[in-house]
Amino acid sequence: MRAKFNLVLLLTCMLGMAVSAWYLHDNLKQEMMQELHRNAEATMEAAIAVRRYTSLQIKPILDADPAFAFRKQAVPAFAAREVMALFHEHYPGQSYREAALNPMNPKNVAQGWEVALIQRYQSEHLKGAVTELVQTPDSSRFNLARPIRISDKACLYCHSSPDRAPEALVSLYGRKNGFGWRMGDIVGAQIVSVPAQVPMQRMEDTFTRYLWLLAGIYSLLFVVLNLLLSVLVLKPLNRANALLTQEAGQDALTGAISRRAFLRALDDAIAQATFDERPLCLVMIDLDHFKAINDQFGHNVGDHVLHQLVYTLQQMIKQRDCLGRLGGEEFGLLLPETAESGARVLAEQLRVAVMLGSFDPVPRVTASFGLAEWRYGETASEFMHRADISLYHAKRNGRNCLYVWGEDDHMPDLTEPAGHS
Repeated sequence: MRAKFNLVLLLTCMLGMAVSAWYLHDNLKQEMMQELHRNAEATMEAAIAVRRYTSLQIKPILDADPAFAFRKQAVPAFAAREVMALFHEHYPGQSYREAALNPMNPKNVAQGWEVALIQRYQSEHLKGAVTELVQTPDSSRFNLARPIRISDKACLYCHSSPDRAPEALVSLYGRKNGFGWRMGDIVGAQIVSVPAQVPMQRMEDTFTRYLWLLAGIYSLLFVVLNLLLSVLVLKPLNRANALLTQEAGQDALTGAISRRAFLRALDDAIAQATFDERPLCLVMIDLDHFKAINDQFGHNVGDHVLHQLVYTLQQMIKQRDCLGRLGGEEFGLLLPETAESGARVLAEQLRVAVMLGSFDPVPRVTASFGLAEWRYGETASEFMHRADISLYHAKRNGRNCLYVWGEDDHMPDLTEPAGHS
């Protein structure tokens, strides 16, 4: 039972560990992604703030003074890129880009996956902010992207056509790229990239610590449940089983073994006698007039007589001998390694001991004895039947006597049951 319980408990603990580990890892990953998203979002908002400040505060001042020619530092995208580059000197690994398919500044030309991202924005397959965790053998990065949509007509002053653009701008970047933009067009994407190795390593370390903690908790639970199983279930159950086994193998009233146990002992004794080729005898014992004792003195006295009878017999037999209650007032005595001559002497001694014994308040108690010696090849039922017939003859011969099965004995015409008192 313990093995089955432990197997079920082990499988349950393993399943619990697996579910808990999956749930924990999933939650830790979500927290890591939220942390990375917050960091990328802060960088993105900082870049947007620089763009807005440049557009709202710096560019109007320069535009209002004709003495100032075009300055790229007044371009919001350029200002955002340069400021974020200075910012990222203190946060290595982070980056900010404004990638475009047709930029004026060659540094802003979209590369690789950026091209596909912008094209998906242009085809409306993507809308709003997009996040992605990119893992390679060398690094792990978290990317946050937003589309750049032309929503301010001031942008078209520089990007609609070379003829409208400031001469200084055309002179700096040329007439080929960065033109042809229209209101509402998605021309590129703002992309923030932050390193993910540290948060991921922190997540894995936390997960490992919690996993060890879970293993400890489940191991402790396994031990505690086993202790509780032993104390609260197995020990009481073993005691109950032992009591049931004892009751099944022993007659509760007399202390002799039960009929079932006696029949098992008889089969074992015959098997041993067959193997050893040694003698085996069986004595059937029946109290005389037991019904009259019950009727006259009551069943409590009758029970006392049965108990005292067994006690008297057990005091005179050997440890290897086997005394069993077969039913009512009938008993069987199995005598291994005992020939008929020895069994006859012992049975007669037992008969006399019963006759002279004290069974107070019953003044006199006697018993009839039937003896048979096992014959090689004889079954247990045949052997027991011959001993029963011997007991029947003892009853027919006047009771309080011993009858030994002889060569001339045969199955009689039974007119009185052998167990009749």
